Amino acid sequence: MHRHMRQQGSRAVAGVVVRPRILAFNMALLAVLAGLLAYFVIQANAGTAFQYDIGARTEQLANRREAYHDIGARIAKAEHPDRLAAFAEQAGMVLASDAAYVAVPEPLAGR
Repeated sequence: MHRHMRQQGSRAVAGVVVRPRILAFNMALLAVLAGLLAYFVIQANAGTAFQYDIGARTEQLANRREAYHDIGARIAKAEHPDRLAAFAEQAGMVLASDAAYVAVPEPLAGR
């Protein structure tokens, strides 16, 4: 700008006319943009942390489901009738239809 076109309150710095109001507006705008950028970075970080937490919990849930199914399979194997019959035979047990009941006298039962 030409020197004779300067308005009141403006000054020339290195040949550029600087107006205080425009400078203040630009600084305020820069501060708002910096604040918005900081807010964006914080929110993006929170979102990423949330997604990581969801991923970790999903993996933990999958591991626990797998363990649950493994335990269920072990229980089913342990309770299988053939396995129970083999265990009973090894332990010298008899079928309930062949069982004899023993009556215990009252003084022995009260111990």
